[in-house]
Amino acid sequence: MNRQNETPIYDALQQYIENRIVSFDVPGHKQGKGHKALTDAFGQKCVSMDLNSSKPLDNLTHPTGVIREAEILAAEAFRA
Repeated sequence: MNRQNETPIYDALQQYIENRIVSFDVPGHKQGKGHKALTDAFGQKCVSMDLNSSKPLDNLTHPTGVIREAEILAAEAFRA
């Protein structure tokens, strides 16, 4: 089965947004709610997905979830 159409990081970001999680962490614009000019410049979709590492989004320095899955998919794509 070809898994190259899977998007684990995007899917996790989308799920995070759909769950309407209230962040008390960085970034300070709070998914665009705290900085209208930033939202106007980049668009709501972009700033809504500008999130810090959290359990559902994995950890870049020690990936074990969706980032790790994306790394595996990339390795398969590049035959690494």
